[in-house]
Amino acid sequence: MYVFDAIPDILRYDPPLPFIDLMETRQSMRFSEVADPIRPSPELRCVEVTLSALEQTLKTEFSRRRYTRLVIDSLTALEYFSMKGPDTRAGAQTFLRLLADLGATTVLTVEAAAEEVESVERMLARGTIRLFRWEVDGRTLRAIGIEKFRGSVHDARLHPYDVSPLG
Repeated sequence: MYVFDAIPDILRYDPPLPFIDLMETRQSMRFSEVADPIRPSPELRCVEVTLSALEQTLKTEFSRRRYTRLVIDSLTALEYFSMKGPDTRAGAQTFLRLLADLGATTVLTVEAAAEEVESVERMLARGTIRLFRWEVDGRTLRAIGIEKFRGSVHDARLHPYDVSPLG
């Protein structure tokens, strides 16, 4: 597994750079090589990420290595911060098409504002896995369920899970 990290330390250069090219700041490493502990949030600086820069980075990385899995966390944040303009749905569709063309299994996280609202992501996704959370008698109960898995037989029941210090 590899992690792509736009290095925030570059923002501290003197004199300051007016623009940071994502391709120059991106670092690729195995997940096991990520330093522990990870820098605290106050040390991080915002790097402007455009959708076209992310698409180009993905194309470049996929031409260098044959990845089989990809996780985008979160598509909602990408849409909010990077898909500005009159038609964010068209931008999302184009991005999802690129992900399909890359040929890797892709997991996208999406923040669902309302439970029953249909979205471009939900319509185009091959599968939908949903996390549920309830408060019962002062306790938080959690469950996971597969709502859609196009072309495959799947278990549609909810399965409880716990979040603990061990994971």
